[in-house]
Amino acid sequence: MSMHARLGALTIALASPLASAQWLELSTSMIANPFEVFSQPEPGEFGGSSGDRVGVTGLFTFSTSAPPTTVTTLFVIFDIADFSVTIVDLHPSGDAPVTLTPLTSTAGLFYSIESDSLTVLVMDSDHTYTFVIDSPAGSFSPGMRSLPDLPADYAFDGATTDQVSASYQDAAMAFPADTDWSPASGYENNELVSYMLRAASEPAGPACSQADLAPPFGVHDFSDVLAFLTAFGAGCP
Repeated sequence: MSMHARLGALTIALASPLASAQWLELSTSMIANPFEVFSQPEPGEFGGSSGDRVGVTGLFTFSTSAPPTTVTTLFVIFDIADFSVTIVDLHPSGDAPVTLTPLTSTAGLFYSIESDSLTVLVMDSDHTYTFVIDSPAGSFSPGMRSLPDLPADYAFDGATTDQVSASYQDAAMAFPADTDWSPASGYENNELVSYMLRAASEPAGPACSQADLAPPFGVHDFSDVLAFLTAFGAGCP
């Protein structure tokens, strides 16, 4: 199978649990060319890293029971509890990978009322990454006050006019690296965009002190007392 054939296949894996989940994990991947004209591989270069292309992988954990942080006439915005986005220059002489985390960047889930799309946005002062699912299958609406529970609710519905897309740009790039897939147009230039949803556990998060022993971290509450008593009863406080 050719490299083009391997990369020209949209990958969506949706693992539905038996019961509703309060935490979901979204993983995304993209490979795209940050230039208007695609550059063919140089002699001896691996086809999958040609044209100074950029690869971006993201891992996002969010609560489906948390209320939105912001509601406007255009967007319903939800928080992302934990995330990690890694950007790799796929050219052999490219820069070192860059990783965006909550320690350095901000992120959110934006439901666009006008376009009926769900967007993941991650950014800091120099980098911006977006991932968009047009018309996801679940119950997304202007009046939503929590996110759908099941991974299948985030499935791309596959309508001819819809698409799944991703984009990355940093301060040094003249053009963003964009890639999208739709039933009508497929891919261009060996691009790739894929995503997967699955049930997850609540992220640990940073503790606010040595006494912050149990989630939710960042606050002292009865769960910390219970964790201490459990450890004390086991002889290892």
